[in-house]
Amino acid sequence: MMLEIIAAAATSLHHLLIALPFLCSGHPICGGLCFYVMHRIETSYKVKMEERLRRYEAHLLAKEKEAQQLQDEGRREDQAQLLPDS
Repeated sequence: MMLEIIAAAATSLHHLLIALPFLCSGHPICGGLCFYVMHRIETSYKVKMEERLRRYEAHLLAKEKEAQQLQDEGRREDQAQLLPDS
């Protein structure tokens, strides 16, 4: 019964995090299980968000490097045009 309620509430993380405290307060034995489930959900969510942040930061660094390379190439071309061939 309890797992069915949790599964029904698990349609999204937000709904689950709202539902679990109410479910945990209903029966003292389920409190430990609910705490464990909520802890696992929070830690897995945190790991997933940290991985997303690392990928985003890597993407930003790659874009910055690409922009810097384009600027350097543009400067070299400008200098080549300014200096006459000897």
